[in-house]
Amino acid sequence: MGDVFTVGEVLNRVRNAAAREFRGPVWVLGEIRKMEDRTGTLYLDLVEHGGGRWEGGDVSLSAACFKTRWRRLQAELADAGAELTVGREVRLYGTVTVWDNGRVFLEASNVDVAALVGQRAAERERTIRALAAAGLLDRNGILPLPLVPLRVGLVGSRDSDGYRDFLGVLDRSAYAFAVTFLHAPVQGPAAGRALAEALAALDKVDVACLVRGGGTELDAFDADVLARAIAACPVPVLTGIGHTADRCVADAVAHTACPTPTACAQTLVARVEAFDQTVADRAIRLAGAGAAHLARHADGLAVRASALSRGARRDVDASTLELGRKALRLSPVNLGDRLRARQEYLGGASARLLTGSQRTLAEATRATASQLTQLRAHAPERVLARGYSLTRTAGGDLVTDAALLAAGDVITTVFGQGAATAVVSATSREEDQ
Repeated sequence: MGDVFTVGEVLNRVRNAAAREFRGPVWVLGEIRKMEDRTGTLYLDLVEHGGGRWEGGDVSLSAACFKTRWRRLQAELADAGAELTVGREVRLYGTVTVWDNGRVFLEASNVDVAALVGQRAAERERTIRALAAAGLLDRNGILPLPLVPLRVGLVGSRDSDGYRDFLGVLDRSAYAFAVTFLHAPVQGPAAGRALAEALAALDKVDVACLVRGGGTELDAFDADVLARAIAACPVPVLTGIGHTADRCVADAVAHTACPTPTACAQTLVARVEAFDQTVADRAIRLAGAGAAHLARHADGLAVRASALSRGARRDVDASTLELGRKALRLSPVNLGDRLRARQEYLGGASARLLTGSQRTLAEATRATASQLTQLRAHAPERVLARGYSLTRTAGGDLVTDAALLAAGDVITTVFGQGAATAVVSATSREEDQ
């Protein structure tokens, strides 16, 4: 049996080997797979894809930045406008050590802020170039901004400073803005997609506003999925993200990029104020033009009014004379004579009408009697009494042509008195006889 080591001896030898190998602090490059702030200490998992012993495998390393140092690094990152986020490649400076649980840790004391800022800018530039190549960079910018954008769609974080600043400006204005608000997180790995989905869900709005108050973590607004949602939005999108110096991919794709949420709301208020002022100015000019027009045509209207008055008086005088003439014709003396003449005429017409109607009635009575006599003479029973007969088939049809019958048909013959039924044995036509 060879040498036997205790657990502590193994860990000590590993620590010594690590100390000899690295000989002090080193820079370590890796992608942040996981990060967590526990009571002020930052814990990270760094990963290198394809760096394992086996082909295609990943290798990971845990890192920690303790409370005091992490506070100083946070201040440096904030001053540079950078942040540590999951999925971002980072260079950490620290000491490689082996903890008592056997895990290899990098005790980080610094971060390459310049490289982090440059990397973020490079990623942003690559995204903008891809959007430009796809024809999406200016798609939202060419949409016409409504003259009166009172129906506002707002996407941001509920109860955040940016949300309150934006609504405060609209509430203090003199206009009735109708705001449709959709909440979405503004930081974290899923924030970019959540913001894009909220933006796409807005309906029946004049403009869409994407706001986020001050902060260091603005990665969500550099997300490609959010940029494409802004480009596809059917209404103009206004952004108010972070502070004045902040610039994101969302700003580059939006119709109008405002430096802050407050400025974004002020842009809408200014748009409505400009329209309101334009309408007021035009109303003043229209009133002035109307007054001048009325003044120019006042004399002409007076002349026309006088002419109309004279013409109306002439028409009234002529109508008065005509009424007088008609009243004279309808005086009691003239009216009595005309009524008597009408009564005499109506009496004669009534006598003539009575005589004519009596004569017409007598002629109609004589004609009716003659027609009845003729009808009685040609009644079927009288025709049959003179020796004629009617022959019908078994179906009741009247036989007028022997060709309609065939041997064996049953026929019925009606005479003046009675009827006889027979069976046809043969038929012949008159020309055959």
